[in-house]
Amino acid sequence: MGFEEDVYVRSALIDMYAKCGSISEARSLFQKMSERSTVSWNSMIFGYANHGYCLEAIELFNQLLGEEERKMDHLTFTGVLTACSHAGMVHLGESLFKLMQDKFGIEPRLEHYACMVDLLGRAGKISQAYDLINKMTIEPDLFVWGALLGACRQHGNINLAEIACETSS
Repeated sequence: MGFEEDVYVRSALIDMYAKCGSISEARSLFQKMSERSTVSWNSMIFGYANHGYCLEAIELFNQLLGEEERKMDHLTFTGVLTACSHAGMVHLGESLFKLMQDKFGIEPRLEHYACMVDLLGRAGKISQAYDLINKMTIEPDLFVWGALLGACRQHGNINLAEIACETSS
């Protein structure tokens, strides 16, 4: 019916395919788009990040950074921080967290902090993750505390897990 050429319809299809794990279908639609919206970029970055294609997510983010940085928003950074977390790229994640604030003026939201706590925690930097929580400018939520508790479980840090449980309740 011709709707598939609409940027919003294509973006929705990319998002649907990516969420279902059909990354090759999502990528194919994304590559065929003559015009891309922020939603298209974010859907593809999240799709890659959430299905283990972390390097592809970061590569796509870098492409966006070089070509169309005006299309970046808080979700773009959530997606790339998720990719960094899953790939264990601590230094890159920390740099992007800083870039998000300094260059793009995006104040960290709870999802950004949760990504950073997860990133640091997975890398075994549990104390650093806890320090970040203590320095947050907003009240941590269950996702932030859950990321820390997951890291405590993974790395066997009972003492910090107890502190996190007491603080989060």
